[in-house]
Amino acid sequence: MGITQASIRQGNEFLFAQQVVDFLELAFPGWPWTASVDGGILYILNTALSDKWGIQCRVDKVDKRGVLQHGGELLERFEMPYSYSNAALEDAKRDFTGTPISEKWTNDRRYYSKNEKKWKA
Repeated sequence: MGITQASIRQGNEFLFAQQVVDFLELAFPGWPWTASVDGGILYILNTALSDKWGIQCRVDKVDKRGVLQHGGELLERFEMPYSYSNAALEDAKRDFTGTPISEKWTNDRRYYSKNEKKWKA
């Protein structure tokens, strides 16, 4: 079994995702981050907040500034501080399963209209 283009691509995706996690851990200390790449899409999750709500973006459109912006947006949607705070996490609003919820996320029903080039409700 040799090295194939698919295995090289998977290795590059893994390394990119690891770099994203390292950068997020440096920018937002204490928070547990995960990232994965699948089909050119980067998925970012904060496992302390939710295992189903996260950020996704195209790999070819993201840089360090974009990763920082997406990580900060995820924390802001859950109303969490940038540095990990156990007290803030314990005081977070939760659903019936005990998982933190984001009212900003569930109330945000906007979408981007490509034709009109603006956000619509």
